[in-house]
Amino acid sequence: MPASVPGRVTRDDLYLKARVLADGVNVIGEETPSFRELANQGCAASERQWDLHTVDDLLGQYADITSGAGSTLDREFLLLDDIGMTISYSHNPHSRLDLIREGERAMLKEGEAVVAECRIVAPEEPDWHREELSGGVPMKIALPFASESVINVVFSLSCYNFNTPGKACQYCNLFSNPISRRINNLPIETLRAWVALQAEAIKIATDNGWRGALAISGGALPPKQRPQHLERLEVLMEAIRERVDPGVLSEIPCVYNHFPPEDFRDMERWREMGIGFTCIDLEVMDAAFFAAICPGKNEYKPLSYWKEAQEVAVEVFGPMKTRTNVVFGLEPMHTLLAG
Repeated sequence: MPASVPGRVTRDDLYLKARVLADGVNVIGEETPSFRELANQGCAASERQWDLHTVDDLLGQYADITSGAGSTLDREFLLLDDIGMTISYSHNPHSRLDLIREGERAMLKEGEAVVAECRIVAPEEPDWHREELSGGVPMKIALPFASESVINVVFSLSCYNFNTPGKACQYCNLFSNPISRRINNLPIETLRAWVALQAEAIKIATDNGWRGALAISGGALPPKQRPQHLERLEVLMEAIRERVDPGVLSEIPCVYNHFPPEDFRDMERWREMGIGFTCIDLEVMDAAFFAAICPGKNEYKPLSYWKEAQEVAVEVFGPMKTRTNVVFGLEPMHTLLAG
């Protein structure tokens, strides 16, 4: 077991967390399906033809694949007591790490070696997350990735890059579910019905005191829908403004977390819609690694353009209101530090 100073995270601890996040764990003694198995179960139900113009059909498909998969709020995670580090995990029967559970206590083993001792904990789910929306739609279906700090609201239900061979980001599976894989051109009328449910769910959350951040996001739009970028974003923001009290909405950061626009002047429109922050993810700092790891993003615009977009965002929204995310481990340390 890695030696740890109480309260101090070591390199071995970080390596262990990275392994669990990347490879999952083989849960011993429980019938725990992996997310891939759950997704494949849903895929079987999705083989029939279904109407993209009917949001109820989409909801039914999403319910099939998410039932039993839990959500960000109710999914268990590992807690390393001695350093206070938490690790989300998923079941992978092919992982070399075995998770042996005994009630709330657990042990991570690789072969006969004990890698770590930990506890199984789950965040307390607020009552509002169990409520239903119009027509009996569960909150978890409309907002599957909600948490106490962030609610992701999407204006694109699939990722063109993920659905196109050779264009997917090499580390990402956010839109790998069988429903998103079959959505290539979501009609804007269906999007309007979908975001109305999302906005209704946000109102329930805020009425119950939720004051996190709204991340305005989604998968990459297909080329034919890119000219509708502002229109689709406005459909989402309008639905939120119609349902959430303006005073409450002024307390909640609305963060644009998507591709940079083809025209930087669009950022002024974002601000007029009520967006006050941006998070344009670079993923890596080196242009060559960006092209290799995120080929679809690079084909849209090279890394230099994504960096320029951040500079413009600072001019439009002000200092300390734009940020980025970088995925550690995808590039050498020297290019990361240089970036």
